[in-house]
Amino acid sequence: HVTGLPSRRLFGTLLDQAIVRATTTGRSLTLFVVELEHFRMVAEAEGPANSNMLVRVQAARVKGALRSTDTVARLRQDQFAMAVDNLMSHEEITALVEKLQATVGLPLTLDGHELFLTCRIGVALYPQDAMNQTELIEQAQRAVKIAKSAGQTVRFVSPPVSSVVHEPLPLAS
Repeated sequence: HVTGLPSRRLFGTLLDQAIVRATTTGRSLTLFVVELEHFRMVAEAEGPANSNMLVRVQAARVKGALRSTDTVARLRQDQFAMAVDNLMSHEEITALVEKLQATVGLPLTLDGHELFLTCRIGVALYPQDAMNQTELIEQAQRAVKIAKSAGQTVRFVSPPVSSVVHEPLPLAS
């Protein structure tokens, strides 16, 4: 109720529908899980009213970084999920990751304090990484955990494949 975004349960239903659309149309489906870094520490320091404002602003920012047809939900206190269809290349996915990071990283002023948050992002692709919404969410959340433990800001469940076609290298004689 704080963010106005769908709950995890509703997001699961919407993700199921997106999976059906992706299957029938042959289009891609990418799931992003964005976890706000140090959110709990900031929320405790700023108090409940300001932490609600903080998450409300971040939810609006994340939603604003996406197209109106994309689905955004709040999974946990410090975690959002986005189902984005029809991204055609690794470069498009990477561009959206960079946009999300920049959006979350914008300064926010609460009670005269300027705050800067960062985030970690896990990326899972349907059907490469999982065949249903539960597994897709779990895979993206696992990617966030791996990114965190490895000191990375972004982690793909499976290695990204570039859409760029490279010319074959000449064989050495």
